[in-house]
Amino acid sequence: MIHLKSKNPKITRAFRIAIGDLCTNILPCNLGLIEGSADAAMAGLDYDFPWTRDAAINSWNGVSLIFPDVAKNTLLSMVEKVDGELRINHHQYWDAIVWATGAWEHYLYTGDKDFLEIALDATKNSLKYFEETECDKELCLFRGAAHTSDGTSSYPIVYRISDDENGLYSFYRFHIPDPVQFKTGCKVTIQQRGVKKRSQENSCSRFEN
Repeated sequence: MIHLKSKNPKITRAFRIAIGDLCTNILPCNLGLIEGSADAAMAGLDYDFPWTRDAAINSWNGVSLIFPDVAKNTLLSMVEKVDGELRINHHQYWDAIVWATGAWEHYLYTGDKDFLEIALDATKNSLKYFEETECDKELCLFRGAAHTSDGTSSYPIVYRISDDENGLYSFYRFHIPDPVQFKTGCKVTIQQRGVKKRSQENSCSRFEN
């Protein structure tokens, strides 16, 4: 078991809790490129399989340093061979592609060049596939949600509504019926996003002392 000793007892305790949580999520896995069965990190206590986003975030948050074999197995469990080529396996492409960041962080922690070759191959093939299947050629934008927090699921339902019939997607929140109020000041950056063919809506911010 990995131990951390800090002059701050709260940090020491927090690390022990985190390691304990991680260890309870490590189970045998035989998915993806794992040969036979090997220990991998599940997506959480109530999951019996890894998740692409979690595998990536765990790796760059230190699992690749603390348990490098577990992190590698977890990342490899999310890669499969499709039509003769390696591809990141996830039905939500915005979760799939974040795997590449986790794979790179794993390499930086471990220096495993054999793994890096697999990761590079899977990432290139996946990007090509997603550009062909998920990119709106007219708008030059990818469809779907941003990788923010826990995808869009960390937001209340009203802020992550998707209406496939009308082509309406809400990434953050509808500001007009639900304005954000500020007490002292704010800096606003407006980003135009396009999903499918639809007229762009305009939103505004207002500040009052």
